[in-house]
Amino acid sequence: MFQFIVASGNNGKIREIREMLGDLGQVISQKDANILLEPEEWGSTFKDNALIKAKAVFNALPGNLYSVFVIADDSGICVDALGGEPGVKSARYASTTHRNAEDGANRCKLIIELEKRGVTSSRAQFVACVALVGIGSRGEYVEYVANGVCEGEVINKERGHNGFGYDSMFIPDGFSQTLAELPSEVKNSLSHRYKALLQIRDRLAHA
Repeated sequence: MFQFIVASGNNGKIREIREMLGDLGQVISQKDANILLEPEEWGSTFKDNALIKAKAVFNALPGNLYSVFVIADDSGICVDALGGEPGVKSARYASTTHRNAEDGANRCKLIIELEKRGVTSSRAQFVACVALVGIGSRGEYVEYVANGVCEGEVINKERGHNGFGYDSMFIPDGFSQTLAELPSEVKNSLSHRYKALLQIRDRLAHA
C-alpha cells in the first residue's frame, strides 16, 4: 500500500483524489503531514506549476520514504471567448496578489469578463495536470505528470451545488447540466482531474 500526500489545501481536490486513489493507500493533505509551506506557482503552464508544488512538498519530507508519494494538481478553466483565460490563473483570477482567491470571487470575475464581451456562453475546457513525485517500492525516484481535459461550455451564471471552483458554470459536452448539478459519480467520470488520475493509477502499478 502507498501513502499519498496531496500538495494542496483545497478540500475539494483532496476529496476527489481520495475518492480516486483511496483504495491504493492513505491519502492525506500536506497540512496533515505537517508541511505548511506554500510554494509560489511561477510556472507558465499547468505542468510547470504541478511539478513546482509536488517537488517542494517532496523535498520537505523527512528523508526518502519508500512508497510515499506527493501528488500535486494544477488545473483550471480555459475559455475561448477570453482568449484562453483564466487558464493557469484560474485559482487566483479575482486576486490582486499572487495568492488564490475565494471560489465565489473567481466565478464572479469570470461572469463579469464574459459580460464585458457581450457573451452569455462560450466554448471552454477544463484542464488538469497531476504530478506524482516520490520513491517507489524498489527505491527508485519517480517523477510523472498526467494530463486530463474535459471539453464543454461555460455559461455566465451559476447552477448547482455539487462541486467547487468553476463547476457550477461549466456544462460538459453531451449534457445539459453543469458539473455542479450532476451526481458525484457522473461528474467524476467526466472530470479532467479524474482522467489524469486514471493515468496516475496506471503509473503506480509499476511503482
